Amino acid sequence: MDAVAVRGTKPTVYAFVPSDKWSRPCARFLRKLDSEIGSLPDVQVVAVWLTPDVDASKEYLPKAQQSLQFSRTDLTVFAGDASGPGTWGINTDADVTVVVVKEGKVGQTFGFVSVNETVVDQVITALK
Repeated sequence: MDAVAVRGTKPTVYAFVPSDKWSRPCARFLRKLDSEIGSLPDVQVVAVWLTPDVDASKEYLPKAQQSLQFSRTDLTVFAGDASGPGTWGINTDADVTVVVVKEGKVGQTFGFVSVNETVVDQVITALK
């Protein structure tokens, strides 16, 4: 799935998650983000796994969805290099790199080296 093409100009939060940095605080961040965007029309989160083992991640993500019960977050795997798409400026030292896109353009990028649900407000503010 080409999430960027599917989302087009709709407001979207792309969360790039290195598979080796996946943790409970990261899950709490994504769950709260999923909940908070519920009040914002047309906004969607696309969580993109960055992994050297694409097939294993494709097997894991449905289990993560079943556990976390996201309503406005799609889980997908980046099929290229595990450091992510080069033009997106992914911080490979971060637990999550968040890219906020509005009207088809990058509005703001966050490289959360230590992520948890307390930083969700920063992302929501960037969407408004």
